[in-house]
Amino acid sequence: MKRTRENQGKTPVPISKQPHGLAHEELVIEVCRLFCLGRSPSDIAMEMNSQYGLTMTREQPYKLLQYAASSGLLRVVAPREDYLSKKFDQKFRWLSETVVVHTLRVEDVAEKAAEMLVRLLQERHRQKLSKTMHIGFPGGYAMWKVLEKFAELLLKEPMESLPEEVVFHHLVSGLDSELHQLNVGPFFLQFQSEEGTQIRIRVRRCTAPSVIESELIERILKQPLIEEAYNEVKVGKLDIILTSGSDFEDDDSIFREGYFNKDYLNRKELINAGCVGDMLWYPLSVNGPIKLDPHIYEYRTLALVDLHDLPSHIQSENHTHVLLVLGPCGGCGKLKTRILDTILNLPKQYITHLVVDSRTARGLFEP
Repeated sequence: MKRTRENQGKTPVPISKQPHGLAHEELVIEVCRLFCLGRSPSDIAMEMNSQYGLTMTREQPYKLLQYAASSGLLRVVAPREDYLSKKFDQKFRWLSETVVVHTLRVEDVAEKAAEMLVRLLQERHRQKLSKTMHIGFPGGYAMWKVLEKFAELLLKEPMESLPEEVVFHHLVSGLDSELHQLNVGPFFLQFQSEEGTQIRIRVRRCTAPSVIESELIERILKQPLIEEAYNEVKVGKLDIILTSGSDFEDDDSIFREGYFNKDYLNRKELINAGCVGDMLWYPLSVNGPIKLDPHIYEYRTLALVDLHDLPSHIQSENHTHVLLVLGPCGGCGKLKTRILDTILNLPKQYITHLVVDSRTARGLFEP
């Protein structure tokens, strides 16, 4: 059993007697099992005594449970909220699948999104029997947490019906600097450092600054490396597009505070255009994506997939899946009901699959 690096060297909880050669980790796991069966700490102490002849005080199970939690041996798995998930299925029948997660944290939403991502890969592989699948993704904390959980799932246990190779495409420039700020290691390294992994991972980067003069966008897209990356994600090339979004009123929105809250970016114009939030780092209103006229917006981000083109990706012969992952803001906990309501009621279809937290989802059905 592996311990996390930060917990290596911790002194095991002393027990007065350890007959039958019980190792400390075996003891911890047994206490956790009894706890998950609903036993109280005093009941656990009594059962350990009767089953293994192990004398424990009622306080020692608490310490063992605390050790298990801090070592990553005991964790909470947020469940699916079936009632709201079914309401989404009934109201938004054009969505292929919706999972509503009982949680207050974006990390739990990311975990369920990673599980859905694996299922989508398996389904696509069975349908196309292609050895290589292509996944596009923008930046942001939620996206990196999805990819981390995705890596954990694939490294955890063997799975069937997976492609031999998955190519991940950075869809938005400036991801490397953003990744450094988040202090989240690239999950791709896990696959490169592990022997005998189920699939090969390749990464296609979008190597350009995070903010670019609007009038230079077309010229930059013709640069050799950028043009190659751009051609690889044209309509019909991607199997899955992962994306998230933020509310323009959220003070922690990187899109607003990082890109449209500076002197050289015209934030007021976005407000006048009815900006509700962003998806794929592109501004969105109730009428659809907001056109970024270079004569008005001097600077913008470079995205290889334009938000305007998402409906075309979905309707293409390849039938690209677009998975939207929405959880509470990782900084302030602000819900994203407003941006979700906007996306679901746009004139065209911009997503095919959805994973969302229960409070954000519930807001759609409450006054």
